Parts: sequence; structure tokens; C-alpha cells
Amino acid sequence: MTWVLFVIVFSVKTHEPAGVTSVPGYTLQDCQKARREVEIAQGPAIGVDQAFAAQTFCIPGPGR
Repeated sequence: MTWVLFVIVFSVKTHEPAGVTSVPGYTLQDCQKARREVEIAQGPAIGVDQAFAAQTFCIPGPGR
């Protein structure tokens, strides 16, 4: 089974979605690793100076 990483970017101030992207073809372990990398890249917590933040999900994708 393959997995798809979804990344939703939203405005910290208005909480409005600003963009959505997906990356297919992961194994579950690789998808979880990619999620952690996104979390690390945005920092430990949403700060006042940040304009955008990301929320990530791994969902099952099409089988091969």
C-alpha cells in the first residue's frame, strides 16, 4: 500500500487555508518521517511572528 502526504498551509492570524498540496508514493514510515520534517521546519510552536503554519496528514493512497 502507498501513502499520500497532505500538507495544508493556513494563515496564523486568520486561520484561513492558504494552500493545499499532496505528495503520493510514500511508505507509511516515510510519510510519517516527512510529516515530522515539516513540523521541525515550522518550529516547535506557532509564534506570533509567523504568518503561516502547516498541518500534515498521511492517508492511504492507491495501491500498486
